Amino acid sequence: MRSELRPFYVSDAYYGSGRTLIVCRINAFGAFGAQAWLYKVDHRVILDEEGQPPKAAPNQYPLERGDEVLWYFADFGSGRNTGDELALRTPARVRPNRPFAVRAVAYDWEGNATPAKDVAISGDATAITDANGWATVKAPREGRFRLRARRGNDIPAAPTRTCVDANLDRCPAVRGEQIFGTGRGDAIPGTPGADTVIARGGDDRVYVGRGGPDAVSCGGGIDFVRASGNDRVARDCERVMRV
Repeated sequence: MRSELRPFYVSDAYYGSGRTLIVCRINAFGAFGAQAWLYKVDHRVILDEEGQPPKAAPNQYPLERGDEVLWYFADFGSGRNTGDELALRTPARVRPNRPFAVRAVAYDWEGNATPAKDVAISGDATAITDANGWATVKAPREGRFRLRARRGNDIPAAPTRTCVDANLDRCPAVRGEQIFGTGRGDAIPGTPGADTVIARGGDDRVYVGRGGPDAVSCGGGIDFVRASGNDRVARDCERVMRV
């Protein structure tokens, strides 16, 4: 478990059966009184029949392949992280000193997306979105260009990274992902972007090399990695085939 997630506490006190769990603390953020750890699946809060979250404790909600889960710490006393969920859409690659457009959208509790106006764009550039959620920024130099979106009590958007290079062919055409394995043996395919794969325990099979440059670490077990020449593969990956 990443150090940022320790200590991690769960409890079944509010459900009573011993089979359902709630997250009551992650690191310094404890869910007490008017504060709570909540989750969304594909931008949607899972509500019960009375319209209250959550419909199911997270360990009992069935996920399907491709589902996106967001955990967030809501403080109903101050209002922090109790509004919409923000997302920032940025291009995967741009040229330096060329203005380019980014867009912020807001997801309500039902997962409906609308343009997010008056959102503060921060990071390696600053801007405010217009009524349609658009803003224009510029990357001053080559390298990685990081941006994030915030607005009032809304849930901030995850940081985005854009590859900046005068020769766009040196940047992936699509953005990669951070992919985590389990403690068991997993088959992990990469994406066409620059992925970071953390396979963890078990005898894993990792297939990257069609995008990149990718970074792979394997953890325990006897692991196999298929990668391209520009991918970084850690020493704990026992068998590596370059393609």
